[in-house]
Amino acid sequence: MPRPTLSIAFLLLALAAPLLADGPKDHQYDIVKAGKLTENARFAGKFHPLRDQKDDGTFTFGHLHNYLHAGAGFTSPDARVFVKLSLATSNTPVPGRNYGAILSINNMGLSLEQDTKGRFHVGYGVKGWNGDKLSSTHTGPPLPIIPSGTPFEMEVILKDGDMTVNVNGDEACYLRKCPQLKHMQPAETVASHGLDLIVALRPWQEKEMKVYDFYVETKGKLVELPEIQEVFRGVRSFRREDLKPGTTHLYRIPALTVTKKGTLLAFAEARRDNASDHGNIDTVLKRSEDGGKTWGPELIVADDGENTMGNPCPVVDQDTGRIWLHLSWNGHKPPEGGYKPGFGKDSRRAFVTYSDDDGKTWAPAKEITQHVKKENWSWYATGPGAGIQLTRGEHKGRLIIPATHGAHAPKKGRSYHSFIVYSDDHGKTWNIGEPTKAGHNESTAVELENGNVMLNSRLHGGATSSQNHRGVSISGDGGKTFGRHYFDKTLLEPRCQGSIRRVRWAKDDKPGMIAFSNPAYPWRAHVMVRYSYDDGRTWPAGRIIYPHTSAYSDLAVLPDGRVAVMLEKDWWGSLGMAILPPPPADAPPAKKK
Repeated sequence: MPRPTLSIAFLLLALAAPLLADGPKDHQYDIVKAGKLTENARFAGKFHPLRDQKDDGTFTFGHLHNYLHAGAGFTSPDARVFVKLSLATSNTPVPGRNYGAILSINNMGLSLEQDTKGRFHVGYGVKGWNGDKLSSTHTGPPLPIIPSGTPFEMEVILKDGDMTVNVNGDEACYLRKCPQLKHMQPAETVASHGLDLIVALRPWQEKEMKVYDFYVETKGKLVELPEIQEVFRGVRSFRREDLKPGTTHLYRIPALTVTKKGTLLAFAEARRDNASDHGNIDTVLKRSEDGGKTWGPELIVADDGENTMGNPCPVVDQDTGRIWLHLSWNGHKPPEGGYKPGFGKDSRRAFVTYSDDDGKTWAPAKEITQHVKKENWSWYATGPGAGIQLTRGEHKGRLIIPATHGAHAPKKGRSYHSFIVYSDDHGKTWNIGEPTKAGHNESTAVELENGNVMLNSRLHGGATSSQNHRGVSISGDGGKTFGRHYFDKTLLEPRCQGSIRRVRWAKDDKPGMIAFSNPAYPWRAHVMVRYSYDDGRTWPAGRIIYPHTSAYSDLAVLPDGRVAVMLEKDWWGSLGMAILPPPPADAPPAKKK
């Protein structure tokens, strides 16, 4: 009998490598043992101790947005993943709402799904990096009936790029030379963070799943995640009854900066009523005076009732100590066909505010739309993320706010460009530079060693290179014009915002360093911080911050050289903060090819 082929239907995660007679023995990393979470376990989502940690020999949890994993991942692609679980199956299965579990391996989901007859199938899907040439989704033949609540065992063996899935000891599917398993990410990215295997377990839909044992056997080592502290968390519910007065649906769009006094400021959009990009959205702030250890109360910086005051983009004037904050406004109901060009009530408009007391209080927001937007622009947005102040060259002291716009041209339609908003008089007036080439969207800026400005941008629409690479533009005149454009094929992206920051300048024969963060994957997961020792030409070092669902992020460098990163995680469930130790002073040695 030929082995059935299989592909990823959604995420079901497990790892495995058969024990070899020779060589070092595999180590077993327990995630759940006899129904209890181990020190290796990490739980993402809404944890309910009274419900999830039952004293019945199982770890019980439900809902699609909750999942269980081990650290950041493992350093070997060969492994054996084992899970013993039971499912509360549906007595009346509904098409498209099948109940089951998902075992995710490198974000490829092995799904155990219940069909309309109550039978289970193992499904899988594969998606490649460039386009959909490698994409496929398959569901295997039905398995023997597994009664509701009956424990069963699932085993995944990964070896040399092949995958075998066994259910209760019988082979359920076999996948030969799976690209997703053999090449979790392109070689240049894998080499920079050292992870070859990432595993997680999730319920499918709302039904509860009981986990008895969950472990990974591998010769590889477990790589720990950095500690992530929750800074903002919303209700994140689509039930109106959960949105009580004073609650916020969710927080998005992180922005970080450090004041002259060393205070860490964390800005975000408070999306009060729903997840939409328009509506009742306020810009809020939390302050930390101890390097991110503790945070003060949430402060409202800008609120215009049901309208949007968002896209916070702060910059600190190191000469005056004043903290400037640029914001983007729109009405709570977008006009038909999108936002209109120009400066009217149906357009996107620009505002700025400032603080002179270390972020404790803020001046009323002042509109500057006609100074920083052209009449044929419809979309206008600052950042998201923080701005910079130039420190060298003839434009030393210039305040720079990275931005993006959508321009309308006769017969050509709309095109998206990155550009900068800048001030050479400490914020008294604000001007705009010339746009980058078309196809660049949300942008972030850094000053290079020679005083040039690098604008690193999310791609949009008309980009002609690989759709999974960041766009880079270089300016030799302080950001007024950008004469060089290219695609950084190491900085992979899923069309999502990113952040770039100067960590330190070259000094005493030690190279300078730039940090970059974004979801380094074809979809919004794997937020990673990477380091460059040559002004962004190469990125030889990096660290996974969060290996599962994660999106926008922003970086800041603390006075002691540590790197702070705030990121959206868990399907926008929260904004978390990781404080990383100062990166090594020297670049790691180049790996032999």
